Amino acid sequence: MQTDKKLSNVVTEEDRANGVKDEFGAIYSPDGKRLLKGVDSDSYCINPGTQVICDYAFDNTLWHLGSHEEEESVIKSEGLACISIPDTVTHIGRGAFSSCSSLTNITLPKSVTHIGKYAFSYCTGLTSITIPELVTNIEDEVFRNCEGLTNVTFPSSIMRIGDGAFSFCIGLTSVTIPTSVTHIGIFAFSYCIGLTSIIIPDSVTHIGADAFYDCRGLKSIIIPNSVTHIGDSAFRGCESLAYFSVPDSVARIGEEVFNGCIALKRIKVSGKNNTYDSRKNCNAIIHTATNTLIAGCKNTIIPDTVSQIGNGAFAGCEGLSSISIPDSVKNIGSSAFSGCDGLTSITIPDSVTHIGDEAFWGCSGLRSITIPAAVTLIGNRTFYSCNALSEIHIPAGSYDKFKKLLPDLESKLIED
Repeated sequence: MQTDKKLSNVVTEEDRANGVKDEFGAIYSPDGKRLLKGVDSDSYCINPGTQVICDYAFDNTLWHLGSHEEEESVIKSEGLACISIPDTVTHIGRGAFSSCSSLTNITLPKSVTHIGKYAFSYCTGLTSITIPELVTNIEDEVFRNCEGLTNVTFPSSIMRIGDGAFSFCIGLTSVTIPTSVTHIGIFAFSYCIGLTSIIIPDSVTHIGADAFYDCRGLKSIIIPNSVTHIGDSAFRGCESLAYFSVPDSVARIGEEVFNGCIALKRIKVSGKNNTYDSRKNCNAIIHTATNTLIAGCKNTIIPDTVSQIGNGAFAGCEGLSSISIPDSVKNIGSSAFSGCDGLTSITIPDSVTHIGDEAFWGCSGLRSITIPAAVTLIGNRTFYSCNALSEIHIPAGSYDKFKKLLPDLESKLIED
């Protein structure tokens, strides 16, 4: 059944004025095709013939009207534990069941083609969901904070998993993404702290920024040879992840992709990748054209052909206790070693001229650092929160120069 094109999921002032209440207090459009507002009850059967469940219909705090997103009426739907949706419904609106925390199970009819953003967000009691076959997109934040959700069944029609779609679903332990999906949005599975395994099919081309942020139980993930894009901080905080392999297809990897991956000990790039490499088995990802090391781990050995250490390359690498920077390196990027708590000392080679903002921010164990005369620029907050830092070794005769570059650390400067 197709929804009439004129039917809107947005409730207007006119809709409210003309709405018709049923015997339970739910409000429908005069033709009965749109459910405008749900009920304050532990169970409800939506009337047969309904095609659209409008935006925020059962939201337990707000009933939004039009685009104003202002509080018009309060619905106390925390107690809604059972809902029956007829097989005439094709469209579930934005936030329709948001914050229905007592809802543990819901059966979506096969007729549903669209589930709006936030539709089931904060349904903390929801344990399982089966997405109907006619749905093609999992919209943004649709299941955000469904903390009790342990099982999701995807149809083979899904092409896109939206931004934050399953963020904070802490009960999810495993996910199998169907072979129809091409796009995993930003923060899609972020903060799914119980997630230990996920299967990404070889249809996926795009993994968004922070897609698996703080999935701290995720021990391994296989990136298929279809992915071309991995966004910034995509695996940030995946503290159990031990191994990562970059396939041939990847053409873009964002910054700080492994920030906080404290267990990561092995990184390998396919020898057939045209954009990146892990030359000399260095346990790092190097952008081939620019010789920039963009991501490393606690076992990285920086090759002597690297000219730059990229922004956030070793950020949050708490297990990094020492690192040798070769004299081929000219620039150390912003946040390159931020949060490397295990570093106690580091020597910057004579080739380096530029140290970026917050390059060593939060290196709480860092006690001494040697900076060469060639350095002409040191960014903002480079040594911020390096509370143990007591010695900054500089060449003889360069005190005045480094006093200007590090005005807040003048007392720690030592001429050698």
